[in-house]
Amino acid sequence: MAQTILHKRGLKASLPELLESEIAFTKDTREVFIGTNEGNKRLLTEDNNHKIVVFVVSGDVAEGVQDPHIVLPYDVEVLDVKAYVATQPGADLQFQLEYSIDYTNWSPLTVDPIQINSGSFGNNGGHELSVRDLLAETMLRINVIASSVEARNLTVNIKTIRK
Repeated sequence: MAQTILHKRGLKASLPELLESEIAFTKDTREVFIGTNEGNKRLLTEDNNHKIVVFVVSGDVAEGVQDPHIVLPYDVEVLDVKAYVATQPGADLQFQLEYSIDYTNWSPLTVDPIQINSGSFGNNGGHELSVRDLLAETMLRINVIASSVEARNLTVNIKTIRK
């Protein structure tokens, strides 16, 4: 099934209630928001050096490797990882964020799998990282280990600083 992700932009004062998975950019405050069942969630704010790598897996999030894969355009230091689901807050979702330099051998980015517990739309980050420095051309992917109920519209934010 095809999914459409809409991007909106404008002033923060006129930010509408976003639909699930809609993304909005506020031109005056330079913030990015995503729509969820609980309302608009702020994903990031402007910061001179910090960059956010955003994965959006629209539609059903089944077990296994998810599309898309992301290739880093430059060397980064990973600072934190946060994750959200827009629908199915009853799902216990557990996944591993993985990285590879050669696209064959994959390693986990966090020491423990990332967990979104039943009744929650996300987690607050603070995951222990197995590696902090990633080189340009490193590929990232999401590998869902377990899901009690199929979650929908998974968003993973990786906060980095360019090296």
